[in-house]
Amino acid sequence: MRRAEIHHPIHAAIDDIWNAGHTPRIQVDARRDDVVVPEFVKTKWGARLVLDLDASWPLNLTTSAAGIEVDLAFQGQVTRCTLPWASIYVVLDRATGRGIVIESHLPKDDTLQTHPERPAMREGIESSEGPSEPKAEAPAPTPAPAATADEKAESSDEEAKRRRARFKVIDGGR
Repeated sequence: MRRAEIHHPIHAAIDDIWNAGHTPRIQVDARRDDVVVPEFVKTKWGARLVLDLDASWPLNLTTSAAGIEVDLAFQGQVTRCTLPWASIYVVLDRATGRGIVIESHLPKDDTLQTHPERPAMREGIESSEGPSEPKAEAPAPTPAPAATADEKAESSDEEAKRRRARFKVIDGGR
């Protein structure tokens, strides 16, 4: 089987996740002028638009040196979207949570720091200074020290909050 031409390291990361039989999840700064998505999506999700590129959905995905064009559904409406490579700053495997962050593509303001649950999204994600060398795996997190019964109850509440926050990521990161 001949592999399609790879246009960008982000494209390669997405392709590798698909080849593993999984669904790539990307995070996009939809506020950019060159991003084409419905206006209500730009308004609601801004710099934190999270999209699953599920191969079982008829994405009609095309790639070029400029970026991705893909059919996506928002509130039941299918829209042809344009996502330049520079607008995509996270690519991860939805099944494993492993992926890459392209530091040079991160939004230049504090948008991503407005929600305390956001650091959980970065667990298992490698950072890349630029799009030329994405890394596919991250080291395992260091285990926390043993906790007392009161701390366990409190940490259980915190863990539940983190899990709920992860479900919100599926709906766009809020």
